[in-house]
Amino acid sequence: MKWGDQKRDFHPILAVWPEYRPLHNWWHMIEYAESEPHKPAWRDRRVPSPDGGVKVDIYRDQDTAVEAAATLNLRLSQALEERALEEELCCNLGDEADQAALCGFSSMTSIPSWNVAPAMSLGN
Repeated sequence: MKWGDQKRDFHPILAVWPEYRPLHNWWHMIEYAESEPHKPAWRDRRVPSPDGGVKVDIYRDQDTAVEAAATLNLRLSQALEERALEEELCCNLGDEADQAALCGFSSMTSIPSWNVAPAMSLGN
């Protein structure tokens, strides 16, 4: 599969969040993406590989993952401010992105945002 072959490669990304995967002992980035207008959802983050393909966005340690997420979330937050959206929607999406960008990463769990349920919860 090549980067750009799927529609999801062009969806607006609103925020990212590192999620620990203990089975593989790595940090996997997930993204809050707007695949349908006004209906963003969390999903696995994919990025272009050096050969033009697609790869999963993973990090070997928490510090690197958190730093990458914080840097990217600042850029994504700025891009969100530049979008021409309805005021209420922009505030709601901005809150989600700000929470992901500004959340205290030192006490991070796999919950991507305070107002959004995790993709999977254990013990239910």
